[in-house]
Amino acid sequence: MPVNVDFYNTEQKKAQLFFRTPKMALTPKLPGLEDAVTVFEPVLNEKLGPHGVNFAAAMGECLFDGLCPAGLWAMKVGYEGVQDGEVEVPTGGMVPDPNFEAPPQPGNVLNLNAVAQPPMVPETQAVPKIIYERYFTDRISPAAARRSGGLSRQRLPQGGVAAGSGLSRMWRWRVAKGWVPQGFGGSGEDKYRLTTDPKIETRGPIVVGIEIWLRASRFDPKVKHPEWFRQLVFIDGIQKAVLYRDSPYQRFDPQTGRFLVGMRRNPIHMKALRYVADSAYPPSDCTVSRTQVDELSEARTQMRKQRKRSLPLRWIDRNRAAPDDIDRIKRGDVQSIIPTDGRGDEIIGEVARAEFPRENFNIVNVIQQDIDKEWALGSNQQGVTEDTVRSATELSLIQSNINTRQDYERNSASSRSRLKSAESLGALVQLFADQQEYVEIVGQDGVKRLAAWDKTTIAGEFVYDAKPNSAQRLDATQDKKDWLDWTNFTAKSPVVNQEEIIREGAPKFGFNPQRIMKPQEPPPPPEPNVSFRFSGSDLAIPEVRALLATTNPKLAPILSGPPSPEAVQATMQQLAKGQPHGGTADKADVLSKHSGEQTGELQGPTSQPAVM
Repeated sequence: MPVNVDFYNTEQKKAQLFFRTPKMALTPKLPGLEDAVTVFEPVLNEKLGPHGVNFAAAMGECLFDGLCPAGLWAMKVGYEGVQDGEVEVPTGGMVPDPNFEAPPQPGNVLNLNAVAQPPMVPETQAVPKIIYERYFTDRISPAAARRSGGLSRQRLPQGGVAAGSGLSRMWRWRVAKGWVPQGFGGSGEDKYRLTTDPKIETRGPIVVGIEIWLRASRFDPKVKHPEWFRQLVFIDGIQKAVLYRDSPYQRFDPQTGRFLVGMRRNPIHMKALRYVADSAYPPSDCTVSRTQVDELSEARTQMRKQRKRSLPLRWIDRNRAAPDDIDRIKRGDVQSIIPTDGRGDEIIGEVARAEFPRENFNIVNVIQQDIDKEWALGSNQQGVTEDTVRSATELSLIQSNINTRQDYERNSASSRSRLKSAESLGALVQLFADQQEYVEIVGQDGVKRLAAWDKTTIAGEFVYDAKPNSAQRLDATQDKKDWLDWTNFTAKSPVVNQEEIIREGAPKFGFNPQRIMKPQEPPPPPEPNVSFRFSGSDLAIPEVRALLATTNPKLAPILSGPPSPEAVQATMQQLAKGQPHGGTADKADVLSKHSGEQTGELQGPTSQPAVM
């Protein structure tokens, strides 16, 4: 009896390692690219989203390959375009008008008049006219992915990666590219698959081949740059290579050989969740737990046979029971009365059943614990209640240890994979985005607006990173609480932009920040604040005496007489009485009046052992 452990463990762990496409954050490597980041960051997130390459769907397929059948996955990041002629586009410079013709003027024969100069016009350059284009992140079947020989680590080899990356699809597309002749009848079955599909196998002629991406410096002594890649394509049934060219995803300076723009790595990305010594193909989680799953299936099969063989049976003494009573028992009529001569339990009884040993049930729990350890999953992670009652502290420790391993796998595999894919996709956008498009950006003032962009707008080198927790599913209640705690903690900080905090927190509660935030009114002009400071000698000045008498009527009787030393002392004493006391210092804000709100953080006296 097979148990579907692989199914629910794979689906659960796949969602925990990658829940959604993360929001990418860009940091410029050189100063002066801040405006480019403002535009390029939303462009990249849009290209990664469902209206672009739909990276979440491709990553879900790849994680399934890594967790269940293969232990690794392969993905190709690329660009395809359909060209129809050429078109002139401005380069940003100015050149003299090549079509300018100077008008004839009298006296030009004798060079008496100056020759008219052609006007300056924008410089243009002929570029391919692309009528269709697409960026893609396509999953490659692990059966098609190949790594070059001599591998001792799971990293990409220096020689390149070979993969049958879907050449059997889009046959007419390959014919249009010139890879196969018009009358080519196909190259046989699609052998680069993990499973067989009768519908695909009987669909007609298909084209099957191998696509190899190699480092040119390993095979061409004229190439020195180690990141210069070339593409090599073989088609089954054709003896020679149908394509061998420099990578269309890179641009190098033909004079110096330096890298200019484009993808710096192999377009085919291969990754695994773990490393196995001296092996390029590590086992998947399903492979690691296969022995325990088979043992669990065997134990469940034995339990099923036991239930089937231990059905309740009754016996009856037919020598002491009438035939009609025996028929009534066989029919099983409810509430039937069977008359007997003597004790009924001596005529009818239950056949003894064989008891299933208790250790056979215990072994199922032991096997399940082994599987949970191998997958770093358990009942809590599966959303299933346990039979054993455990304390909140114990469950917290279990979850913390599981999160440690899952975070390691998430960072070592899925995080690096999505960062590499995002970098490769961003490089392709910077290389091929010739046509002007529009993207919605949020300016420094928090106002959304449309901004025009092309590859010149987003040119530059950037550091790619994912915003924290943007690829994981966060509990809505906990997310709101964290935001409220952060808002409370930074509410009075003079260096924190409160508008940005409100703008980020409003969607968590279902509000539109543009509607609930009102524009700040400019502060009113400050009221004039005039102060005077006088010493005892200043009281001899008539104007000072008149000013003090006007502002403080209590001093008028004293200041009406001559400025004697007694009058000066009395005036100073009266002024000192009028100064108010500053009061006590402000109380410091208490961050948390309840330090024991969280489970496991209650404070109190530590219990001491009893002294005898």
